[in-house]
Amino acid sequence: MNFRKRIITTFLLFAIALTVVFGLLMDNLMVFVEDQIVRDFLSENMDYFEEKIQNEVSEDILITTSKVKGYLTHFNGVPEEFNSLSDGFHDTKDSHVLVKTLDTGFYTGEKLILLFDESKSFLDINENAIVLAIIIFSLVIVALAAVVCIYLAKSIASPIEYLAKKVSAEQGSISDSSVLSRRDELGSLARAFSLSVEQIHNLLEREKNFTRYASHELRTPLTVVKNNIDILRVVTKRLPKERSEPDDKVTKTFDNSIKRLNQAVWFMEQQVNTLLLLARGEYQPKLDEVELLPLINDVEAYFPDLILSKKFSEGHLVTTDPTVLLSILINILNNVIEHGADDNGKTAATIEANQTGFSVSNTTSTAPKSGDGKRFGLEIVEQLCDVMSWNLAIEENENQNNNQFSVVVSYIK
Repeated sequence: MNFRKRIITTFLLFAIALTVVFGLLMDNLMVFVEDQIVRDFLSENMDYFEEKIQNEVSEDILITTSKVKGYLTHFNGVPEEFNSLSDGFHDTKDSHVLVKTLDTGFYTGEKLILLFDESKSFLDINENAIVLAIIIFSLVIVALAAVVCIYLAKSIASPIEYLAKKVSAEQGSISDSSVLSRRDELGSLARAFSLSVEQIHNLLEREKNFTRYASHELRTPLTVVKNNIDILRVVTKRLPKERSEPDDKVTKTFDNSIKRLNQAVWFMEQQVNTLLLLARGEYQPKLDEVELLPLINDVEAYFPDLILSKKFSEGHLVTTDPTVLLSILINILNNVIEHGADDNGKTAATIEANQTGFSVSNTTSTAPKSGDGKRFGLEIVEQLCDVMSWNLAIEENENQNNNQFSVVVSYIK
């Protein structure tokens, strides 16, 4: 049973139950009202007969009407079951009875008894018609309730069915502003669902980016490790077996290779830290006063082909997360080297810093390289800047003589 049918069934059953209860209440109410009317009627007749018999001594003083019959205990003929009744109203199987002990006149101390025959009451005379009227009225109420239930079910279920179709058609996301802007529970549900779907998409996107970035950023250091291992292998094979100590040239080759291996391992460690940081999603930066120069020197040591000009004071401090800033510098300089080297393989770059941010610029006489590597590196920088709530600006100027590439990081977004 779908949602709309469940709503209709629930409301209709409730309407039927309510109608039955209402019919029973109406029946009881009519009986109660009739009892009150009969009591008032008997009270009026009691006053009339009491006044009439004050000075008359005759059995004919009590006039029996079509609905009321009177008895006086002074005379014979009073039904036995009424003699023992106390003053007040009484209900018997077939009659309403009013009893009063007279306290004035000739019949003082005698009981005046009035009976109202229920078989001649309005309800008893028209019982079948009243029951039929209540049944017809109840059926009409149920029919109207069914129409209202169908309308309400459509009003409640249609937006939810529309939302389900939108989610199915748009593969989970909800972009329809008419649904998202609703001020009712459906709008709240749509916004909450859309937010959840967006968070899932972001999580999947981060996982996908982690794989892409890892494959790209770790490729270069792995190549360095592989090449230096090959160099060490070749040098080892060329060493004379009888030579107990290598000469200076071999020692220098070993030292350089080991240095490059250490640098590559350091770079991979930093990049893995960066990728793990981005993969976490909601990362809370651990702010500290960081001196910029030592951090740049650590990064510069990894890039032997980088000629870096530093234009900032030696004790320049940055309030940041050291891990995030180190990752930003590594990826910016790595991107500059990969896509801005000159014909000799050297890369000249300038880093400037002040209280509002820092910039890295590179000018070459060759056309800048393009491709996924450049995009990936700057995407990582952009996400790291978002972690720190920093602003990232990238500027590229090309002309006939040279090409300038600049990355500007502002501490205020």
